[in-house]
Amino acid sequence: MLMSLRDQQGLAWRLAEMGSVLVDYNHAQSAIPFFQESLELYRELGDDHTFAMVLNDLARSRIEAGQLQKGWDEYSRLKQIAEQTHDRALLLLATMNMAETARRREDYATAISFSETAISLAEALHDLEALPLLFNNLGLAYEDQQKHKDARRYFWASIHAARRCHDHEREANALSSLGSMAMRRNRLTSALSYYDRALKVLDDHDKDTLLTIQQNRLQCFIGLWVEDEVEAVTSQIINLSQELCDYEAGEDAARRTAFAYLTHGNYDAAAEAFVYSLALSSYRGSTDTYINLAVFGQVLDDGEYPIAAREQLLQLFESHLVQILSEPSAQIVLRLLEDVKGITPEE
Repeated sequence: MLMSLRDQQGLAWRLAEMGSVLVDYNHAQSAIPFFQESLELYRELGDDHTFAMVLNDLARSRIEAGQLQKGWDEYSRLKQIAEQTHDRALLLLATMNMAETARRREDYATAISFSETAISLAEALHDLEALPLLFNNLGLAYEDQQKHKDARRYFWASIHAARRCHDHEREANALSSLGSMAMRRNRLTSALSYYDRALKVLDDHDKDTLLTIQQNRLQCFIGLWVEDEVEAVTSQIINLSQELCDYEAGEDAARRTAFAYLTHGNYDAAAEAFVYSLALSSYRGSTDTYINLAVFGQVLDDGEYPIAAREQLLQLFESHLVQILSEPSAQIVLRLLEDVKGITPEE
């Protein structure tokens, strides 16, 4: 039986919404067929505007799924539609996404060219809200080419543009970009100053950006070895990761911190950090639980650490494990720990 026009519109909308939800939950590959079916329905309905928006979503899902060439082709198709319909707002959307896709493909010359075109379009349309993102992306493209002076210029252009439209999130992102560039050049003190400024302007509700900044701050504090800050920031990351249900971020932070404590001879803190890492990986049902134990065992087996220190670390690890993990999880990981004990060298 043929669907009514209303039913067809409703189905097309639901398919597109399902695709968007899958992309948001990091299932971009699964989202692709939903967007494709939705596109076909909107094509039959003759809804050109919504067709274009869903086409943009399809391109984004392909990019997130790692299909960079197919994503580029979809964006090119979107750009052609914009040019044919003289829709400059749609042309801006297609151009800025093509610039970002080119950067992901490491085609930096194309990324810069499309970014500059997108900036010109945004300025002509008086789209002040698009400029902070466009300037920041252009800065990233220049940084990828090791053109740090140009990158810095566009990061600051992004900051000024964000301030003009009171966009605290974009301002924080641009400050974070400056911090990350400094960190990659091993200018850790400078990087921290940018990250701290980003935290001051960031809205409290933007937990995802906050988590990224704190992860970078942790890396800087480990590099400079400011122990109190390492402990404090690791705790903040673990709490944020639990709020966002991004347990992998907390697990990674705890593991990095454990290695840092080991390097500096603080075995008690290292054991506790390893346990937190194991707790988070176990909670999310990850095979990283086994990987963490293998790494821990390798640490114990490393001749760099005296036998007495390894025995102390193992005892501390067991003690913290029982205290921190829930009883069922503790028993599971303690059984796994027997394998670690098995590879501890005997004297």
